[in-house]
Amino acid sequence: MHTKAKSRLIFILFFSIVTTAVMLFLRNYGNNVIFYEIRIPEILLAFFAGAGLSVNGAVFQTLFRNDLATPYILGIASAAAFGAAIGIQAGITSQIFLSAAAFIAAIFATIAVFAFGGISKRPGGLLLAGVALNFFFASAIMLMQYLANFTVSFEIIRWLMGNLSIIGYNKVYLLIPTVILSSFAIFRFYDELNLLVAGEEFAKIHGVNISSVKTALFFLTSLSTAIIVSIVGPIGFVGMMVPHIIKLIVGKDHKFVLAGSFFFGGFFLAASSEIGKIVVPPAQIPTGIITSLLGGPFFLWLLIRKRN
Repeated sequence: MHTKAKSRLIFILFFSIVTTAVMLFLRNYGNNVIFYEIRIPEILLAFFAGAGLSVNGAVFQTLFRNDLATPYILGIASAAAFGAAIGIQAGITSQIFLSAAAFIAAIFATIAVFAFGGISKRPGGLLLAGVALNFFFASAIMLMQYLANFTVSFEIIRWLMGNLSIIGYNKVYLLIPTVILSSFAIFRFYDELNLLVAGEEFAKIHGVNISSVKTALFFLTSLSTAIIVSIVGPIGFVGMMVPHIIKLIVGKDHKFVLAGSFFFGGFFLAASSEIGKIVVPPAQIPTGIITSLLGGPFFLWLLIRKRN
């Protein structure tokens, strides 16, 4: 069984890397400046953002034992969007400063979720705190849009749709180390995640320190998600869809699920970004719209599959 899963994982790795490389050269206009300063940064940004969100999604689905859990379930995405909205309302035009505002808000939400989740002392306290903060920040964003002028409101909506269009490597230099280091750290917990699938009591019997493992994984995934969202915006459904696709291919061993989610998630978001550019040229559909259009039917299929 492991041999079959390993061979399928190798195929996923090969397919994801080769296909992403093909996409890189697919729309090369022969202009070196465009290729090196726009095409390569965009593909790298999309690949590693998708990889990080997918790995985080696989972890959240296991920790919450919920197939519909996503990296945004703790309200991190809404908080980052709120931070960016404040920046836009304040007249900040620099993408670096907007990302910084989104990151600060996301970190604040992460700390708040852990604080309120710990105070509640309930089994689902962390999740309940995240859902509450998610609603709060979403409502705050709607209030800001209502009070803002048309231009500011449009800019907020545009950021909420996700943005992978960049020039240069500043964001790439921040994103790649974050995703690689957090994913590597998460991968070291694959044995514990396999035991947690069977339930916390089962994992505890087999020597897993539930509290420390969950705290470490929540911290790693939350920090990684905060940085990713602050850079590319709240692109949804990637962290929900990709882990399920990988599990259908390689099984539920997290040693293969996490590795497969990393590479296939990168390909998936890069492909979604490219689809947004070729559907209605010369206009570019935001990547978040593409992933949502794909995620809606997938969500329904997942519900029907679980019922059957």
